[in-house]
Amino acid sequence: DNAGRLRDRLATDGVDAHLQTVGSGKEATYRVLAGPSGSRAAAEKLQASLAKAHKLKGIIIGIDTGGNG
Repeated sequence: DNAGRLRDRLATDGVDAHLQTVGSGKEATYRVLAGPSGSRAAAEKLQASLAKAHKLKGIIIGIDTGGNG
């Protein structure tokens, strides 16, 4: 599928990329997540790099890792 191929392309370029399934069955869609990044600035740099190298439009999301809460 397209998401899997994109994840593999990013991995070939050294990007830590994962698939996230949204929905199930015939309604399932997939997101490609890149990261994590150590800071917002690092995430923005990765986003700009992916936009330039792969013509990808992405968003930055924060994920609660359950660490310091």
